[in-house]
Amino acid sequence: MGESRYRVKLVNNGSPLMKIFTQASVDLVDYRINNVFHILRCPDKFLRIQDDTLIGDLPSVDTATEENLKDLNQVGLKLLDKPVCHANFKTGEFKLVESGGKNREALQKYKFLILTLIYIYLTS
Repeated sequence: MGESRYRVKLVNNGSPLMKIFTQASVDLVDYRINNVFHILRCPDKFLRIQDDTLIGDLPSVDTATEENLKDLNQVGLKLLDKPVCHANFKTGEFKLVESGGKNREALQKYKFLILTLIYIYLTS
């Protein structure tokens, strides 16, 4: 009987099995949070800003060098100026939100909403 072999390219000396577990965890959290927002009838209130295109040391949580942190900061600043997108959890694709503005503007709206809720809570 022939033996199948799979070739796996290791990135950052990482274990493919560990990458599967960590990615599965991220996907599961996204899926569950998305369901909660749909159940609460406010799917448009779920804002997740992320960059799935990071390469090299940028996506590694173990690389906390000053250079990597500066690079991550630059990635974050660029993400603020990108348009708001919502994920389709069935296809894994991101869809541009029409009239959603930029991520920076969406965060400002959420900031105002959260501060308003805190004020109402503290004064009631």
